[in-house]
Amino acid sequence: MKKLGYLQRSMRLLEKPGAPTVTDNIRVFENALEITYRPVDGAVESDEERVFALRSNPLRCELFCRNAKTEMRIDWQAPRAVGNDVFNSVVQACA
Repeated sequence: MKKLGYLQRSMRLLEKPGAPTVTDNIRVFENALEITYRPVDGAVESDEERVFALRSNPLRCELFCRNAKTEMRIDWQAPRAVGNDVFNSVVQACA
C-alpha cells in the first residue's frame, strides 16, 4: 500500500509456525543510495530499521540494521544466506 513518502508491505512468513503476518514500511533515500525497511507492529513503526545500501570508493553493497533515530548500527543476526540472496539478485539485475 503506497503511503506518503513510503510503501507499506505485508507478508506471511510461511516457514514460521502459525504463518504470522509481518508489516514493513519501506523508504528509498536516493541521495544516500539506501533502501530502509522498518517493522510495523499495530500502527507503531519500530525505531530499528534494516538497511540495504550501495556504497562507492570502494564500490560495495551493505546490508545492516541500525537505530533510525541515532543511525547507530545494531547487531543483526540475519543469516548470511539472506544477504547473499539479496546481493546475487542485484548482480543479476545489473547484468
